[in-house]
Amino acid sequence: NTTQDTTFEYDGSSWTAGGNMNVGRKYQAGFGILTAGAVCGGNGSPGNRTETEEYNGTSWTTSGALNTGRETNDAAGGTQTAAITFGGENPGTDKLTNSEEYNGTSWSEVNDLNTATKRNSGGGTSVPTTLSLGGQSSTSPPGTAQVEQYNGTSWVTSASMATARSQIGKTQGNSASALVNNGANASDTYIVTTEEFTGETSALNIKTITTS
Repeated sequence: NTTQDTTFEYDGSSWTAGGNMNVGRKYQAGFGILTAGAVCGGNGSPGNRTETEEYNGTSWTTSGALNTGRETNDAAGGTQTAAITFGGENPGTDKLTNSEEYNGTSWSEVNDLNTATKRNSGGGTSVPTTLSLGGQSSTSPPGTAQVEQYNGTSWVTSASMATARSQIGKTQGNSASALVNNGANASDTYIVTTEEFTGETSALNIKTITTS
């Protein structure tokens, strides 16, 4: 139950220490890739953090601040210069709906989640392919199966997971194809199951109509 400022990098077989963050924190959200990554929010002395830190593969640099300090949120986006964070909690609000988009410099408020949620998981290879999965919601406090998709403008409710879960590991993939695993279920029991998400698809079904 303490904050950390250390970083470790993985090369496919082992972990090595990287540069330390400027602010120790816990329950933060992250996005980007190893040599162009970032974290935002989280909990650290004194309380919820607003600042973003960007990683260049060697060291961390402080960047734009969130409009709303938060922890237990998640974030998505395939790059350091285009990301979205959503949900979470802070001392004033137990579960948040608001979302913010990042352009590499600053955060801007965008449309809210449909359901206030904390401890949710996020995934997306770009901002318009973002998913928010599970968490503890305003309608299902222990854990929810809800899934919402962000289309670049607004959040739309999608097919629910088979198992209600919160405190999930990072979702891999995006709104077309994703993988989620582990977490705690609605009874607050840790689970080991994995689920795959397949986005909606459409195809032409053309037939020739003849008349007589």
